[in-house]
Amino acid sequence: MGNSVATENSTRLFSTSNEESHQHHHHDDDEDDDAEPSSPHQPQEDSCIYLDYNGTTPIRPPVVEAMLPYLTQHFGNPSSSHFYGREPKRAVDAARRSVLKLIRPPPRNDDPDDDPSSSVIFTGCGTEANNLAIRLALLSHLHDPPSSHKILHVVTTDVEHPAISQCLRFHSQETNAPKIQVTYVPVNHQGIVSARDVLAAIRNDPDVKTALVTIMTANNEVGSIQPVFEIAAKCREMGVLFHTDAAQAAGKIDLRGLADEEEGGADMITVVGHKFGAPKGVAALYLRPGCLDEEGRRDPAKTGWGGSVLLVGGGQEFGRRGGTENVPYIVGMGRAAELLLEEVPVEGDDGEVGEEGGGTDGENETLTVEAWRRHAVHMENMRNRLLTKLQEGFREYQIRQNGNDVDAGEEKVMVRPNGPTDPKLRLPNTLSVGLRGVQSGALLAKIGNVVACSAGSACHSATSASCPKDDVAPTYSHVLKCMNVEPEYAIGTLRLSVGPFTTEEDVDIAADIIVEEALRQLEG
Repeated sequence: MGNSVATENSTRLFSTSNEESHQHHHHDDDEDDDAEPSSPHQPQEDSCIYLDYNGTTPIRPPVVEAMLPYLTQHFGNPSSSHFYGREPKRAVDAARRSVLKLIRPPPRNDDPDDDPSSSVIFTGCGTEANNLAIRLALLSHLHDPPSSHKILHVVTTDVEHPAISQCLRFHSQETNAPKIQVTYVPVNHQGIVSARDVLAAIRNDPDVKTALVTIMTANNEVGSIQPVFEIAAKCREMGVLFHTDAAQAAGKIDLRGLADEEEGGADMITVVGHKFGAPKGVAALYLRPGCLDEEGRRDPAKTGWGGSVLLVGGGQEFGRRGGTENVPYIVGMGRAAELLLEEVPVEGDDGEVGEEGGGTDGENETLTVEAWRRHAVHMENMRNRLLTKLQEGFREYQIRQNGNDVDAGEEKVMVRPNGPTDPKLRLPNTLSVGLRGVQSGALLAKIGNVVACSAGSACHSATSASCPKDDVAPTYSHVLKCMNVEPEYAIGTLRLSVGPFTTEEDVDIAADIIVEEALRQLEG
C-alpha cells in the first residue's frame, strides 16, 4: 500500500496549518552555509518526521470540523434545560454512542430501548478515567459488613501505565483510604502476562479479598497485547471486577466485544481520545451497567460517598463525575471514533484485511473495509519497513565488529526488537528496538529536531536530561527491566510508533537519520 494511505496527514506537521503538506527534509544547496550548527541535524520548519504516535496523535481534520460549531454557535451548557442546552446535550449523547461502538459488539436484537450509552462517562484524561475505575471498585466493597473488615486486594501487572501503578501505590500507603494490598503479576520476556497467573493471584481469604483486577490492553512502550478478553471472562465467572486501560489499543486492534455485557466482557474500560485522532483533554470510562451492585458490592452512588468519587460537584455524567462537560472535545472524540469504523475502499496491500468481512459499496462493487483495519495493515507495513531499514543500516558496522562473521550469533546483533515477534501479539504500529552499544538519550538529543520519537531508556541525572555523564550509570525503562532485556540493548532502546498516514519516505529518511547518528556515537 505504501504511500496510498498517507494522504490525509503529514507526519511532518509542526508549524503548519495544512495537514496534507509534505515538505523537504534537507536544506537546499543555496541556503546559508555560514550558519553555525548546534547539532549535526538542523531544525527546519515543517520538516520533523513524527514517529511518536503512541505519545499522541494529530487531530484529524474531520474531527476539528465537527468540533467547531460547539466552540461557536452551540456554546450552551448541556445541563441547561433551555434552547441553548439542547444541541450540546444531543451532541454529547451521540458521542457516547460513537465511543461505545468501539468496544461493544453490535446489539443482538433490534430493541430500540437497547441504548446503554449511559455506561460511558466522559473524563478529562485517561489518568482520571483510570483513577475513577480504581476508586469505584474499591468503594463498592466498603459497605459490605463481611468485606469491611477485610483488606482489599488488587491484582495488576508490573508494566502498567503510571496512571494505574501510582494510584495503586497511593492506596497502598497506611495513611490513605481505602488501604489496599497489591499483587504485581510479572510479564514474560515478550512483555505479556499469563492469564493463568493473573487468575491465580485472586484472593478471597478470611482477611483479604480481591476487589479489582486491572490489566492494560496493550503496553504503550513495547506494544505487547495482553490476554484481556480471557481474563475478563474468567473474572466475571469469579465475581471479581475487571478493568482494562485500552488507551493504546483503540484504533489499532479490534476491541468490540471487550464491553460485551452478556458474554463476559470487562466491567470497566478506559479509552483516551488523543490516542486516535481526537484532542488531548478528553477520555472516557466505560462502566458496565449494574456491575457495582453485583456479588455483594454496592454502587457508591447509593452509599454515603455519592456517585462522584473523584470530582464531587454538580452531578454531571450521571452523577459519576462533577464538572460541566467539555462539549467540543467530547464531540471530537465521538467523531474520531466514527472515523475508525467508517467503510473505506480497499487499496493495494489492504486486501489482507478482507479476511474478517470486508463489504462492497453498492453499485460499483468496490471492496471496502473499516478504516481502522486498513490503517492497521498500513502501520504494520511501515513498522516492518522501519525495522528492516535499521537492520540494513547497521549491517556493515556489524560485519566489521563481528570480523566478517555474518552469522556471529544473536548476542552480537546490533538491532534487536523488544516485545513479541508474532504480529498477532503486539500493536501493529509499535517498534521498540534496542541498538546495542548506543545511548538512546544522547541520540535523541541530537536528532530530536528532525525525528520525533521517544526512548525506552531515560537518564535521571539531575545535571543532564539528554545523556549520561561518564560517572552516572544510565538507567532504563522499568518495562524493559521487567522483560529482562539485556542492559546493552535496553540503554539503547528507541520507541518508534508510526501512524495511519506515515509514509515510506518518512520511514526511510528517519531510519537513515537514526543510523547516521548512532554510528557517529559508536565510532566517535
